Amino acid sequence: MIGLYSEGMSVSAHRNLTGCNLLFLLVFHLDGMIRLVGNGWKGYFKDNWNLFDFILLVITDLFYLIFTYLLQVPDAFKFPLVLRGLKIGKLLKYI
Repeated sequence: MIGLYSEGMSVSAHRNLTGCNLLFLLVFHLDGMIRLVGNGWKGYFKDNWNLFDFILLVITDLFYLIFTYLLQVPDAFKFPLVLRGLKIGKLLKYI
């Protein structure tokens, strides 16, 4: 859902995109928890991509909580979405 936010979009479209982003965030959290349980703490953090994913999740959670609940900013996902786009680099290691 990266890059789909735009000025002037309808409220329902914005709500749907936010819901999709929350769903993807939940999937990323589940993926991280499964990897953490499967590899253990030391094994999980030995892999730099797992460390990157963990940091990205923490940053995304913090931005979402701070901007949505403390600052009342409706587009709390914009900055972390840019960081999430960096995960494409993960695919490049397989080429």
